[in-house]
Amino acid sequence: MIRESCVLLFGLAARLIAADLPTAQKLPAVAVRGVSVEMVRIPAGEFLMGADNEGERPRHQVKVRSFDMATTEVTVGQFRAFTQATGYKTEAEKENWGFVCCWSKPGDAGWRSRGYWKKEEGATWRNPGFPQSDADPVILLSWQDAAEFCKWLATETGQQFRLPSEAEWEYAARAGSEADLQAGADTYGWSRENSELRTHPVALKKPNAWGLFDTAGNAWEWVADVWTRDYEGAPTDGSARMDGGSSHPQIAPGDGRILRGGGWGLERATLRFADRSPFGSHQRCNNSGFRIARSIQ
Repeated sequence: MIRESCVLLFGLAARLIAADLPTAQKLPAVAVRGVSVEMVRIPAGEFLMGADNEGERPRHQVKVRSFDMATTEVTVGQFRAFTQATGYKTEAEKENWGFVCCWSKPGDAGWRSRGYWKKEEGATWRNPGFPQSDADPVILLSWQDAAEFCKWLATETGQQFRLPSEAEWEYAARAGSEADLQAGADTYGWSRENSELRTHPVALKKPNAWGLFDTAGNAWEWVADVWTRDYEGAPTDGSARMDGGSSHPQIAPGDGRILRGGGWGLERATLRFADRSPFGSHQRCNNSGFRIARSIQ
């Protein structure tokens, strides 16, 4: 009887939260150079950002203005349209190397409890270490590569495309959730435990409440902000922190950028809303991709 009452109460609470959650508006797709990008308008709101873990505190209230966000990570096909139109070469292509995520499957001889990255010659978005379709998220991109794609798309369309701020990304990924980890992570995302150690076409998993796919896993996603070791002094208006930056053993102050959302080669436990990882702006691995945002004009 007690258990049944608790289930009813939790069900009622979930329905009340869902009823209070503002909805995201589906927008016309952006068509450019033979490819299209599906977008939704994320409603304005306020949320509690961060967690009580090192690098994710202090938790703080953030107000976010409405903005537009792509429903999926940028795909191989979309990025190829950019390179064909501009002749752009990624940093991995220019230097002919990238980092690849290495895992042995659980149960295999030599299995490691955690993954590691290895510098590999010839690793680029065209050769990430496993086959990809045009619908897979593009990977092995640096923050600089992602920023150049946004600049090109803004020029092509006359619209204000950019990388999302760290606050915008977390707000959109949570879509009203106050939990630390997406419930039913395997339903929403690809991680080491279910990915077969490779990316998968975007939008195969269930979207979140605002229609965003793969915010949990598949490709790690670059955001606009510089890396800081905590949220002391962070903007509370949803904008990106672009000045300053903290030092890191492998990253110079101000050069660190942030990856969000976990990836195909990382443990399920990293598919947390508040999880944030520092990389240099020129670093690239076959976990790292990005998702685009657009300011409302």
